[in-house]
Amino acid sequence: MRKGAQMSSRKISFESASEGAGYVRLPGHTGDVRGGKQTWLWELIGEYPGPDVLFDFDKTGRLVGVEILCDDDDDPEGEDASE
Repeated sequence: MRKGAQMSSRKISFESASEGAGYVRLPGHTGDVRGGKQTWLWELIGEYPGPDVLFDFDKTGRLVGVEILCDDDDDPEGEDASE
């Protein structure tokens, strides 16, 4: 957390749209990110051996959501996290 930042009482929600895909909706997300920007995690830190992660920003540049997309290749040991 940034120095001097306050914890919000607003809720963060998680939606699982399908097997291997999820979305974290942050406070302030209006459901409409048109005019905003999506940035891939690999664009920020380079290649890494994990699921695809996209950051959704609204048109003011505020982070409002995080999408996580997994496939079988993202689990090198073939383990199911739900077990």
